This record gives sequence, C-alpha cells and structure tokens, in this order.
Amino acid sequence: MKKQRLLTIALLSAVFSLAACQPAVSPATSSADTGDATTSEASSTVTHSMGDADWIDYAHNGSAKLKLDYKGHDFFTDGVGQVTLKTKIDGDTTHFYGGTSGNKSEDNIIAARYLGINTPEATGHIEEWGRAASNFTNEHIDNAAKNGTIVLSSTLTEYGAPSKDSNDRYLCCIWINETEKNCDYKDLTLLNLWIVQNGYSNANAMDEPGIAQYSDVFWDAALQAKAYGLHIWSNEPDPDFNYGGYEDISLLDVKREIEAQIADPTHTNKYDNAKARIRGVVAGYSNSVLYLTNFYPADDTYAEGAAKPKYADGEYAGINIYTGPSAIPDKFTKMNSLIEICGTFVDSETFGFQMSGVSLPRVQISDTDGKVVYTPDQIPNELKVHEFSMTSTEFINTVKNKDYPFLNCRVSFTDALTCTGGYDGKNGMTLYFGTNLSAYLAFTYSPDGGTTTYRSYTDFVNKSFKLSGVAGVHKTTSNFYRFQILPNSAADLVLQGAA
Repeated sequence: MKKQRLLTIALLSAVFSLAACQPAVSPATSSADTGDATTSEASSTVTHSMGDADWIDYAHNGSAKLKLDYKGHDFFTDGVGQVTLKTKIDGDTTHFYGGTSGNKSEDNIIAARYLGINTPEATGHIEEWGRAASNFTNEHIDNAAKNGTIVLSSTLTEYGAPSKDSNDRYLCCIWINETEKNCDYKDLTLLNLWIVQNGYSNANAMDEPGIAQYSDVFWDAALQAKAYGLHIWSNEPDPDFNYGGYEDISLLDVKREIEAQIADPTHTNKYDNAKARIRGVVAGYSNSVLYLTNFYPADDTYAEGAAKPKYADGEYAGINIYTGPSAIPDKFTKMNSLIEICGTFVDSETFGFQMSGVSLPRVQISDTDGKVVYTPDQIPNELKVHEFSMTSTEFINTVKNKDYPFLNCRVSFTDALTCTGGYDGKNGMTLYFGTNLSAYLAFTYSPDGGTTTYRSYTDFVNKSFKLSGVAGVHKTTSNFYRFQILPNSAADLVLQGAA
C-alpha cells in the first residue's frame, strides 16, 4: 500500500505539515490516554497539548461515517445491524449478541474482529500497550452498551451477508454512540478509527472491502498518532506493562486473591499484571488451558505476610494457564508432571484470573522458559495430583458455604450425574447436571471408544455419567462467579448404562 510505504518518509515533515491543517486554537487537555474527547460527540476538531500542531479528531469530524441505516436490518443477513454486548476480549476483538431482543443463544453470538486494526496482544502473548489498547476499547464499548448504541457493519455501500476470517470471527466496523440509545446512523462514531487515532494500532489490512474506502483517513490518523508519539509510537515505557523480572509467587497467595474476588467481584486482584514464576503439578490440559496444582502443608514455615493453609492437614491451590492456540510440547501436558513456568498473571473478564504469556519450548533456552522438574515416573508420591472425591451434593453445599478447598483442583464425583440440558459452542459444549452444576467439554466424546460419537449436548441429555475434572471458576455476564467442571479427556466422563 502506497501510504504505508510512505509513512516513514512522510513523518519527517509531519510536525510541520500538521500545523497547516487547521487554524491555530487554544491547546486543550490531552485525551489520548483516556480516549475522552475534549469536545462533544459532534465536535469537528479536538486539539491536544502535544506540540505546536493542531490535533485533528478524525474519528469525530465526519471523515468516516456509516452510510447505511441499521434500523430494520440484521447483521447476520444484511451485514449491518444493532447488537448488544456479550464479552469484551481485547483491543481488537469483542463478542456481541445480534439484535436487541436479548436472545443469548449460541447461534446468535457474533465474534467480531475489528477491521483495519491490529492492536498489541493482551491475552496469550502479552505485549507492550496491549492492556492499554484493551482498556481503551473496552471502556468505550462499555459506555455504549450501558448508555448508547452499538452497531456492526461488514459492508459500507450495500447490504449483504458478512464474511469471517480464518479464526471464525466476523470482520467488522464497530460503530458506537456513548450517550444516545437507538441513535440515528449518522450520529455513530467508528471505534476502529478512534483506536488508530489514539495510537493503539497502526492502520492494518486496509484493502478489506468493508473498510477500504476509509483507507486514506486511517493512514492519516496513524500518521498523526505516530507524529505525536502516542502509545505504540511512543518512546516512553508502557505504564501497564511489567518490564521487571519474575517474582516467585505462591499459588496459595494467588488463591486467597481469587477467593476475595469470588466474595466481592469488584475486588482488584493484587497480582493482576504481576510477572511470576510458579511451580505446580499438571492436573489437566484442555482447550489451550493448562491446570497446575500444589499442596501447602499446615506444618510448614511460611514467610511473614504470606498465605497460610486454612485446614489442619494443609491446603491445595491451583491456577489455570492460557498457553495460546498453538500446540505445546507433550511433556508439559502429562498428568503428574511437576513443572515450573514463568508468565504474567492476567485478570481476564472471559476466563477469570489466570496466567498468560508463557514460553513452553521443547528445549529450554532461557531461565524464563518452562521446564519440567519431575516427569510423571519421577515425581514423589506425596507431590502427585490430589483428586477430591465427593458427591455432587457435597460439592454444591461446600460452594454455597463459601468454602473452596478444590478451587482449580481435580474433583471426582462418587454419584452418577444425569445431564439435564446444555448448549453447543464453537470449540466445545456445555452440559448441565441440574441447576447448580455444569461441565465444559472441549474434546470429541465417544462413550464406547469410537463406535459412537456424541456431537451435540442433546446426545447427552437424560443420560447418566460418572464425572471428573478440574473445578474451574469463571465470571459470568451477571458479574458473579460460577464453578464449572472441566474434564481433561473422555476418561473423565464415564457413561453409566447403554450409549
């Protein structure tokens, strides 16, 4: 793309040419860090006190406007439609429900990948400015969800069915109004452009049909952000990125913080964004998530201020680790391997408190790479994975009593559980066992070793199983925490009776 090739050359004269773009006005307080415009939604120009040139607010000055009315149209069929917020993911991905009817079925979910941008990573591999970009996007999406309007478009000039990328996400322009419900389509702001304008992404893949006609303004916004040194273009360190070394943190200390979050969803986990070295035994691996547990004896000596076991015979603690979509070496996924991992703790709205940004190579190269301390055949018996054995009623009552001895640890139910319902997802299926217990399967299930395959939750309904798995916890859309059993393989779900 010509503009991209010329970006570096053009930057040499950017500070001088920008001064001529607008007549001089009084400097205003910078809004680059918060994304708040210094004038109203309808303002044509916002200035930042970042230099001698006047700041151009491309996102709000009419440079990019939705040209198709969204009212009376559906995103799935027309490529344009109003949506409601489901889950905030990161700086360039958000999940929505189509329409405003409150339909929360799996087939009404829109996994939206923002066209024209590529923000730094904030989930699997954490990068500088990734969290800042995610915070910027999520703040404005939240505002629009609560007080205004959110519209998605994958087309600009005529209605038509939307397209997806290779990861099964819809490629979208995200249009928002943060203050007016069901606003006129002409009063919407293109969030994709706003993100570029504030220096959280370069202009990216501008040849996509759903955004190509705005390529010039995206490159102008990117050029301006680079000229002002905003965020990814800055020579300053990212205040939200942990540049320090790795700290040895006990999983028991982490457990106490997660317990505090369960008790109070507004609690800020003190280890959020901490770079940590942890050690634990592999208790499971499913859907790109690795589960580690560790035992903390009651009679050990613990440092002053550190968490101590609550139970007379000691306490188990665990954590889930997002390893990314790529396959990891088998040596890190074998049950009862004692491993050591360095990474960053992240309080994920989607997956709860977890570790991310880990390196798990086949051959350890640096001190921060994951390493196997004991293989399953080497590990001492006292360090092997413990499995809590109990009835489902005992499990549910323990949670109701706000006690979580099995948090992120393996549980095996002694009673047979009958599946009462569930739903099918893109990467797995959720099964309900009554109203207070569910399990998530991220693998193909065959009850008889291959002759029969269950492809939908409906195949499980009214059948009984012996269930085992990690007792994970996640935050729901209603802002409270719920336990869910996460089987590691088909061996953790044993059919009782005929298939």
